[in-house]
Amino acid sequence: MRRPSFSAAGLLFLGVLLSACAPPPSAPFPFKGEDGASHGLVQDLRPSSGSGTGIGGAGPASVRYSLTTPVRVVGARSALEIEYELSGSARVEVFPEGRRAESLVSADLPKGPGIIRWILPLPESASLSSFRFSVLPEGQAAGASGSALRVLALGLTPRHAGFERLSDGARFSRGAGLTRDSSGTETIRLEHPYGPGEDPVVRIDTASSSLRVRVEGGRTASLERTSGNLTLLPLSALGGFGAVSVEAPGADALRSVAVLPGSELRGPLALDLAVILALPASEDPVPYRLYRWSAVPECLVFDFRDYAVQDAYLKRLAFFVEKEGFRGRLATDPEIAGLHGWNAHDYRAEDLAAFFDKAERTSFSLAPEELDLRGILEREGVLVREGNRFKPGKGVLISISRESTTYLRDLFLTHEASHALFFLDESYRNLARSLWSAQGPEERRFWNLFLSNRDYDPGDAYLSYNELQAYLVQQSLSRLESWLKDVAYARLAKSYPDRAESVRADLEAALPGFKAKAQALEAYLRATHGFRAGSFRRLRFE
Repeated sequence: MRRPSFSAAGLLFLGVLLSACAPPPSAPFPFKGEDGASHGLVQDLRPSSGSGTGIGGAGPASVRYSLTTPVRVVGARSALEIEYELSGSARVEVFPEGRRAESLVSADLPKGPGIIRWILPLPESASLSSFRFSVLPEGQAAGASGSALRVLALGLTPRHAGFERLSDGARFSRGAGLTRDSSGTETIRLEHPYGPGEDPVVRIDTASSSLRVRVEGGRTASLERTSGNLTLLPLSALGGFGAVSVEAPGADALRSVAVLPGSELRGPLALDLAVILALPASEDPVPYRLYRWSAVPECLVFDFRDYAVQDAYLKRLAFFVEKEGFRGRLATDPEIAGLHGWNAHDYRAEDLAAFFDKAERTSFSLAPEELDLRGILEREGVLVREGNRFKPGKGVLISISRESTTYLRDLFLTHEASHALFFLDESYRNLARSLWSAQGPEERRFWNLFLSNRDYDPGDAYLSYNELQAYLVQQSLSRLESWLKDVAYARLAKSYPDRAESVRADLEAALPGFKAKAQALEAYLRATHGFRAGSFRRLRFE
């Protein structure tokens, strides 16, 4: 039997025919959808090298990856995350269905050392079909072979505006970049899509002890003694919503910087006191804003809409804890309706637990606002419920009101913050007690009269030395004498005109002692917490 013969040309034609009929090879990585599920991805061109993922160099200058089934972008804020290594220059193009369709997005891939995870925003509700990666010439004289790209992963991710340094590279969004100047200062600049209605917040993780934050169209803020903590800064406090730049001295000082919509941050934001004071009033008729003090996270800070709302939440508590003639009992609304509470408040967990526990044990009817407060304190761990009893948890509460003037908000918040430190720092508390015990007779007479005039109970030693330290450090040392004479003494002289001369004589004799005690308190605050009298902030606006 005669066997058919095949020419070399015929064999070549057959090989080409079989190759054309073969299915396209799978991409060396899947495509991850918004739900984390993998979608099939095929490679339209076989690379000429054996690397499987190489583009440029010895491989093709362009490779297109196609989804076996188009994937629709469901989220309003979705992005494409591309993981790759790049030497030289390259570009990515994202295509919808249709082989001849124009690209949805086209962008040059940023370069950097190590592995890059780059986040590229996508149009809302787009239908994704394929992705083309192409290397680009490096300079006028270089050819495409001078650039090399290796794509490692591809998928959808929530849109993110930020920069994060990783052990093997970095992850960052379009419009983000890191630079380092000749002095070694690093700067991360971020563009972001968020406007005022989304309450955007800058989140900074740093190894540096100092930071400088600038926002285009707004102010600049400097932070000291960050202690490497996570720092949060709402853009509304900086008065602008443009691109954000964060500077820190030292190599690798900035671990990550991101701009997030406020809705993505859970729980009370931990903010510097300067930031709380700088935030604009809410346009919504909310009764309060709740924060944590970033330097002392155990401290909850309420910023109430006005004095009436603050009274609804805290007035009965004030009488229970501090008011002479009321301490330890639950006053009824008619009893205290015509009496003044406080313009600002401070309470430790033990007193909060005692108040709510007694109300529960005696079936005392609390106002809806007080029940709301109880729920917040339970949720934040300041109160612990055990059956029908309440016990102290961890933390303290302080408050101010939007109804106070700008000057008084600052003064009151510093005063209340010193109480928070007093409650939480045993060494500071012991220092305040020792200074109070060392008062001379003129100091003690003046101070007890002042406390009684302010409706405090001077018979409560703990309350007395707590208030002593707070009034001594609520203003700078240079302004203490003025406050004692123009505010404290003036109030007493008006209330007790027949005793004005003797009160004045006591103050003159007590001034050196009060000043010395304020200096001792400030020395401790500086050494231990980095604060000074009159300022419990670590951030300042330039």
